[in-house]
Amino acid sequence: MKGTPFGQYRLIEMVARGGMGEVWRAYDTATDRVVALKLLPSHFAADAAFKRRFRREAHAAARLSEPHVLPIHTYGEIEGRLFVDMRLINGRDLNALVSAGPLDPMRAVLIVEQTAKALQAVHDAGLVHRDVKPSNILVTDDDFAYLIDFGIARVTGQAGATTSGGLIGTVQYMAPERFTNGRVDTRSDVYSLACVLHECLTGSCPFPGDSVDQQLAGHLASPPPRPSTIGSVPRAFDGVIAKGMAKDPDERYATVTDLARAARDAVGTPPSSVQPAATINWPPPGRERQDVDAPATEQRPSEAIELAAAGVVSRAVELHAVTHFLASASARVSGLVIAGEAGIGKTTLWQAALDEAAERGFRVLSARVGATESVLAYASLADLIADIELDVFTGLPALQRLALDRVLLRANGTGPPTDQRVVAAAFLSVLEKVAIDGPVLVAVDDAQWLDTSSKEALAFAARRLKGPVGVLVAERVASDNDAVAPWLDLGRADAIERIQVRPMGLDGLRTLIGNKLGRTLPRRNLVRIAEISGGNPFYAIELARTIGDTSPSGELALPGTLTDLVSRRIGRLEGDVLDVLLAVACVADPTVELLAQVTRSSVEQTVELLEEAEGNGIVAFDGNRVRFSHPLLARGVYTAATPARRRRMHRALAEVVVLPELKARHLALSTVSADPEILQTLDEAAAAARARGAPAAAAELLDLAIGLGGDKPSRRIHSAGLHFEAGNTEQARATLESVMDQLRPGALRALAFNLLAGIRIYDNRFADAASLLKRALDDAKDNPAMLARTDLMLSMAEVNTGEFDEALHHAREAVTIADRLGVPALTSQALAYWAFVSFSHGSGLDPAALRRALELEDRDVDAPIYFRASLVNAMILAWTGRLEEGRVHVQALRQHCLERGAERDMMAVAGFLALIDIWRGAFTDAIQNVTDAVEYAEQLGGEDILIIPLTIRALVNAYVGQVGEARADAGAVIAGAHRCESARMAEWPTQTLGFLEVSLENYQAALTMLEPLLAGFNPAHGVELMMTWHLPDAIEAMIGLGRLDEAVPLIELLEQNGARLDRPWLQAVGARGRGMLLAAQGDLDAAERMAHQAMTAHESLPMPFERARTQLLLGQLQHRRGNRETARATLAEALRAFEEMRTPLWAKRARAEIARARVET
Repeated sequence: MKGTPFGQYRLIEMVARGGMGEVWRAYDTATDRVVALKLLPSHFAADAAFKRRFRREAHAAARLSEPHVLPIHTYGEIEGRLFVDMRLINGRDLNALVSAGPLDPMRAVLIVEQTAKALQAVHDAGLVHRDVKPSNILVTDDDFAYLIDFGIARVTGQAGATTSGGLIGTVQYMAPERFTNGRVDTRSDVYSLACVLHECLTGSCPFPGDSVDQQLAGHLASPPPRPSTIGSVPRAFDGVIAKGMAKDPDERYATVTDLARAARDAVGTPPSSVQPAATINWPPPGRERQDVDAPATEQRPSEAIELAAAGVVSRAVELHAVTHFLASASARVSGLVIAGEAGIGKTTLWQAALDEAAERGFRVLSARVGATESVLAYASLADLIADIELDVFTGLPALQRLALDRVLLRANGTGPPTDQRVVAAAFLSVLEKVAIDGPVLVAVDDAQWLDTSSKEALAFAARRLKGPVGVLVAERVASDNDAVAPWLDLGRADAIERIQVRPMGLDGLRTLIGNKLGRTLPRRNLVRIAEISGGNPFYAIELARTIGDTSPSGELALPGTLTDLVSRRIGRLEGDVLDVLLAVACVADPTVELLAQVTRSSVEQTVELLEEAEGNGIVAFDGNRVRFSHPLLARGVYTAATPARRRRMHRALAEVVVLPELKARHLALSTVSADPEILQTLDEAAAAARARGAPAAAAELLDLAIGLGGDKPSRRIHSAGLHFEAGNTEQARATLESVMDQLRPGALRALAFNLLAGIRIYDNRFADAASLLKRALDDAKDNPAMLARTDLMLSMAEVNTGEFDEALHHAREAVTIADRLGVPALTSQALAYWAFVSFSHGSGLDPAALRRALELEDRDVDAPIYFRASLVNAMILAWTGRLEEGRVHVQALRQHCLERGAERDMMAVAGFLALIDIWRGAFTDAIQNVTDAVEYAEQLGGEDILIIPLTIRALVNAYVGQVGEARADAGAVIAGAHRCESARMAEWPTQTLGFLEVSLENYQAALTMLEPLLAGFNPAHGVELMMTWHLPDAIEAMIGLGRLDEAVPLIELLEQNGARLDRPWLQAVGARGRGMLLAAQGDLDAAERMAHQAMTAHESLPMPFERARTQLLLGQLQHRRGNRETARATLAEALRAFEEMRTPLWAKRARAEIARARVET
């Protein structure tokens, strides 16, 4: 990429210039990315105090992770100029936006809120920004705000800045104390942010003036201006600005978050209002009472918002959040979570969002979840995809198509069992296909009742969504402190906005009651309703329905609680109507026909009974389906029935429903203790749910059986296995541990040991797993299939604990037993793992075993990734130097995993791809693949699951010169390995740190790091690339420190095994090491011959970094022998290779050698 050179950067285009320097669009050659590069004026680099502050604050800012803080990649000094390397943002600064005119108050608040979040993170880190102003706030096209310039700016004397050389900031936005005692704390930033808010609302800074003196006078002596002088600005903002810009810091908002919260409250008020519409305190302290009988139109939200969602009353703030969400979702993945108490209006707002999305051209996929206890697995997922065209499903892979057919209950029961990961991957594929034609909205109401299987599929897809997709979730919470939809993650920290629906004010309640009931209530009745309901819309409407009931004293006789009100409402119904309503409450989305069957009446009679409830606003018809008008009414009907009535209804439903899972759930709810028939039904339903890819639902069914008295060890173990399969490892572990003492020696206990060991391996606790599996061996001796599986798992655990001889033995045992059994899939896995262990740990490649493993492999059988013949084959191809061939095989396996949603397998595959890319010298590809691996691990959750991907990322960072990042990742892995008590897992990051120190020519530090590994190194346990890649670094460090005798046995090991195994890598690095040794001994002729021999070996080894490293040695030797022209050419070629691969530490070493050659010429 062309551009003016500046250190490792190429300056492409200047995008801004000011008194504080220049901002360039620049290309970073070391990281292969385009960045925003701020170059400060050269005189700042000469100011020692400024440089210290610059480095301190830039370092602190770079560590901030708040999404609205502009990410700083790095900072420093190049060619006498301080610089900051930042993310390049497509957008413009807030100053440019405001220059076109005042912003809509809601838009202004949204931007200020985001800026406040960034500032709060700055303050929490112990910093004060000191220069908060519109030009330091960048805004993207979808109004995502970033805060920039952390106290780096210094006033330069131009108009709008002070002339004091030591004062930092911009006068138009500086707090008064800044001009007097110069004291700076976070409240100074509060003042500045209030100034920014004023400018957004009015289009002008608070104290405009042509001179610094005029601006100073305004801040020091003039009262804060009133933004409501602009007609469209609500007067409530006057108070916000007055407090935010108070002259005394103690009178301001304590934090920027408080200021933003006050602004958010103010925006909900109409321009003529003096109090927020959501309040229910009349009158406010110190204010006269408003006329609540005035026409409702005087305090309504703007017409634009009303038109956006007809029927939504007094929800201006919430509707603006919906509008902003849909605008964002039309371009990129975005989420909106609507939270609030029961009856607060979440569903109304949710439905308004759906209507608005449809108007905007979104494809809307929605599900309204019911509160029934008898729900089918994947019921909500089926609702979401029910209306998708068949041709979308036709294009899916066969396993995915079958999975969704089972979700939609249209499969015929044939075919292999479905894995829940395939269901999730299939759902994601459907969303991706639908989104090709336009934006998509996935909407779930009452998500607190989502069935576990649907929730897991939705969570899986949400984390991987790309493009114009919105996810809208409404969820009930009991308090503001409750976690809301914690399972929802869209992959970006800024992707999801969560809003709390607040109680309505008196104004909103009056309008709502008038719209819903067609009545205008006297003021005292309205106030009484508001007091009792607390502003809850559903509660208020239900109270308004009761108006007319009076007590003997003449007062309104209103229920004191929502529960009392619902009970009174339902209590007016009786007889057959209550029976039908109870059936509705027991079933998710029932049809009239089903209700008629269960109540043993005709469809006509059932409809007639339901029409009475419909007339009272209790239920509504949707075609032939019946739904309560509010979940509270459904819950009220269900809880009002006696336990005996509820059990009778569930028994009647069990006789009518056909699906095994629903029948079993109703049977379980129809009794307090189960008979053998019910327990068998639950077991059979669990098997059916598991076959549909719903292990969580299957585990729930077995747990129901256990709770009803069917508690026996085998059922608990089965339940634990299903919980583990569903990803609920804690429940699986607890269930297994609760039953272990009850088990007798034998196959059942062996199964329990295997399951518990599998959980330990999932947590990277290999020593614990090995201990459990060793105990399982004797229990499994009479069950060959279990014994083979135990040997196989034990071999894997022993590899990771460093027990290599034992691992070889148990891998061989697994092959022998599997062969006798004659189960092809098991035999393939045993042979594949034997081939892996024997190759990598000293016994060489068994080509016949690997070939047979590939022939017998069934890719549709679920198995741990390291037991798969296709992966083992790809790894061995790569380890033997056939990198491209190995990479092709891994890519194919990756696609296979993607189609099945196998996250943990995808993590391993992406990590191995990154490793191959490192060896290929394709570091851009390596960065992408290791980023994917880390992302997969983060999605799986759990700190220790990151150990493997962070191991690879540390190595990638070491190669590309990210020294701090490499050390941090390696340190994190070593700490994790200690937590897991797995010394083996600490070896690779330790080797990475050794390589990094060699790259920096810190030979003593490198050997200090590597010596413990060298002391424990046993050549009998393997000399292949994966086991010995650190030896060339140890050799270079030893020779660099003059410890030649210690290097000799390592060199000989590489040479001898390179010849014995015919491994080009061993031959090349062995010859390179020998060349270094000969040079150190003074035999330069022989040293150069060995370097040439190494270069010959590189010709059959597609590892360009290793070749360039050998070339660097060759150039050094040529120079030392006086062949200076040849040396310069060789070194120049090595430099080009390092630069093309973007490995700056080694490029620096090559430049140093070239410079040395020039000086000595």
